[in-house]
Amino acid sequence: MLFEEGTEKMFNTYALEQRIASHMGAVGAPGAAVAVISGAEIVYARGFGVTSVEDGAPVTPHTLFCIGSTISPTSPSCR
Repeated sequence: MLFEEGTEKMFNTYALEQRIASHMGAVGAPGAAVAVISGAEIVYARGFGVTSVEDGAPVTPHTLFCIGSTISPTSPSCR
């Protein structure tokens, strides 16, 4: 469960990080940057893995990725 019972603001970061790691492994992604936003506030930001398998630089919350049109299904509030 990503969200703890009894609260709307607190979420289980361990469960979130496990899901991200599992998905990265399933799709073969070397890295990802993830942010969780509540209202206008960033409540969680973390980089996972590396930017590329060639250089091995770690992903940070500030790493920029080329995402093409993959953002459309994941961010309906941006439309």
